[in-house]
Amino acid sequence: MKAKKFAGRLLTLIMMMVMLTGAAYAEGSTLHDLLAIVPAPEEGARVFLSYVDVDAMMKARPAEFIPKNADEHFLPAAQPYRMARMGVVAGSPELQMALLMPDAEAVNGFSPFAVKSSLYLGHPPYQQTWLTGDFEEAPLTGALTAQDYQMMEAPQGGFAVWCPDGDCSIGHNMDMNRRNAASLFGGSLGRRWPIALFPGVLATAPDEKVFEGIINQQGPSLSELPAVQAMLKLLQPEGAPPPSQLILVDAGDGMGEQVPGVGLMALAQVDGETALTVRLVLQFEEEAAAQAARERLDGEGLEAIQLQDNTPLTARLEDLQGQVTDLSVQVSPGAGALLVMDVSFPSQAQVTAADPESPSALPFGMFYQMFMKRDLRWLVP
Repeated sequence: MKAKKFAGRLLTLIMMMVMLTGAAYAEGSTLHDLLAIVPAPEEGARVFLSYVDVDAMMKARPAEFIPKNADEHFLPAAQPYRMARMGVVAGSPELQMALLMPDAEAVNGFSPFAVKSSLYLGHPPYQQTWLTGDFEEAPLTGALTAQDYQMMEAPQGGFAVWCPDGDCSIGHNMDMNRRNAASLFGGSLGRRWPIALFPGVLATAPDEKVFEGIINQQGPSLSELPAVQAMLKLLQPEGAPPPSQLILVDAGDGMGEQVPGVGLMALAQVDGETALTVRLVLQFEEEAAAQAARERLDGEGLEAIQLQDNTPLTARLEDLQGQVTDLSVQVSPGAGALLVMDVSFPSQAQVTAADPESPSALPFGMFYQMFMKRDLRWLVP
């Protein structure tokens, strides 16, 4: 039974690799495919997911010159790329740092500029990072061997595993003599996380138990959780583009306190041809509570909301030409009731045409800052 489940997950990985390397972007969502192989958190554990589709971000704000390394990143010709990349606030924090490091490709075995999407899941010390891209085993082996990694026997065929000193249990160990911010695998604190390379996907985690879940692929995946399934359907309706960036967390992480009857919260950036939409989705146990939240936000209720710095929410939206375009409640079997709030802004193409020096995705960045400051309590009465 376990072997059959792993074979199914491996087939998903292979199909995902084909899609990433050969198909047009609009034909599939790397987010859906990635969540189908990411292990679900243990029951009762807090959910924290941060994801960025780098390819989608670049498609929304194209740049003629795409740097391949840190030296090219600072060339004048790379200015449009830098402006587009400045809008990335989600995904692996290590990836953002590695972009600035000249030796990143030599240290990691691939260029951080080649990463197509990045997913960060969990809270330290149990976090895990997933990257998609055209990774090759030989350069990875060379780079990791130089850091005293050893290739391990994988539980099943079809992928490669490396562990520091041949021991997958020492990912938390720190060695300040090994500190290297260019490393995507714990190097900023002198750590060496175990690494698994699947077709087109690289995964790493410092904790041995978490890493075992990644390579064994035996438990339920994140996309199998009913609440996550319901969220994904709302975040990417049929025929719509997938989120460019996504934060999916326990709602208390965005509101500064746990609110009874409220479950998950999603904050997504969806790039369209005519608008950049920030979509907020909030899970309620009871439909009546979701409807009460919707009624409070509807009409004049939105104008009464003050943020922590005493700025009216509507003033922040108006600064970026934003307006609420959807405020609704969707009932989902197994997931309760979901409050959906869409705030639409000018598309990134429109913003760039007006000001080529403007950083990308400022609206999502604004809501991300609200999340980081736990300033989204206004979503619930």
